[in-house]
Amino acid sequence: MEGDHGTYTLEGNKYVEKLVGDATTAFTMKVEGDKLYQDGHIFLPDGKKVELHEVYRKVKDTPNTDKSLVGTWNLLSSYHKFEGKTETDTTAQEFQLITPTHFMWVERNGGKPRTVALGSYTLSVGRFQPKFIVAPHMMNEKNKVDITAKVEGNKLVLKATMTTEDGKAHEWGVTYQRADTKQAKTVAGTK
Repeated sequence: MEGDHGTYTLEGNKYVEKLVGDATTAFTMKVEGDKLYQDGHIFLPDGKKVELHEVYRKVKDTPNTDKSLVGTWNLLSSYHKFEGKTETDTTAQEFQLITPTHFMWVERNGGKPRTVALGSYTLSVGRFQPKFIVAPHMMNEKNKVDITAKVEGNKLVLKATMTTEDGKAHEWGVTYQRADTKQAKTVAGTK
């Protein structure tokens, strides 16, 4: 599995990414109807150049009316509680992107992605209900998941309880900070 994130600029139809792993992209973009065309190159840190020609179709979903979660977030802290034991994870680096209709998170351990999840969601009275397209390994359709979401200033706090088929409860919580703040960039290891 490969993945990365970073910052981008868009001037006219020229789209350039600066990825965390020191790769860059140079693409020409165009939108026709519900399709996005992306043509160009990825320039890798070792000097190699990869040519890409991609076509994307716009997702047609009803946006959530509560836009408080929309943004780019970096992980500040997390904990997991299972069978009475609470553990904090100080090694994980996680990036989350939330649009009015979809979410995506990438958790890294060092330079390698560890967990990737994406899908659509609904948000109602502080309850975040994901509908996974790609689910993390610990989730499956037989598990019951309850997630609360709250924005406090520039922080997003998610708390979740997952109950498995056999009745065991697994609790976790994560706190993110908006990615456009200096502290969040430092914590997530971005430049």
